[in-house]
Amino acid sequence: MARDPRYWRESVQEAIFALGYLRPEAEGKLMELMPLAQVRGPRTAAAAFRAQGKQLSANDKKRLGLRQSAAISVELVDDLTPKGLLQPLSAHEITLQRAVFTERRLRAVAAGLETRADYYLYATGSTGCPGCARLKTQRAGPGEVDPSHPLDCIHEACPVGIVPETDHRLRYQMHQGPPTDLGGE
Repeated sequence: MARDPRYWRESVQEAIFALGYLRPEAEGKLMELMPLAQVRGPRTAAAAFRAQGKQLSANDKKRLGLRQSAAISVELVDDLTPKGLLQPLSAHEITLQRAVFTERRLRAVAAGLETRADYYLYATGSTGCPGCARLKTQRAGPGEVDPSHPLDCIHEACPVGIVPETDHRLRYQMHQGPPTDLGGE
């Protein structure tokens, strides 16, 4: 089952430009891969793309420093920037991973706005990253939550999630009116 694609383009564009592994013309291909990346994971989606189409010759693989048995298509290599050519087997995967994480954060913020969340919690299981550590269990108000990749995160694809939360006790107190006399006289 594919996810709602409302935030895919924004997420894919951000990942392409922030990481610099892929040329902007790869956006359409990544958009096609997003449903599979959402359901089966970026690694599976990128591996499927690498295996499709005309494969590089053994000599071309050797020039890229790849083993002869590596599945890598001519079309995939055409997407790569000079930076992406340094890691041709993982460039699409890393870019998709960043797009998936960004899309999840954008979707969570939108869901919180729709349900009028009182605050958002940042959540991550990542360790060793100053950005993730700073955000872990931090609360942000609706006007303060930031779904973008944290600048101080050491991961190319930041795994920090955002969870919209509602303070039900506060809502109950706000909506509870004055006591009503139901005894009747």
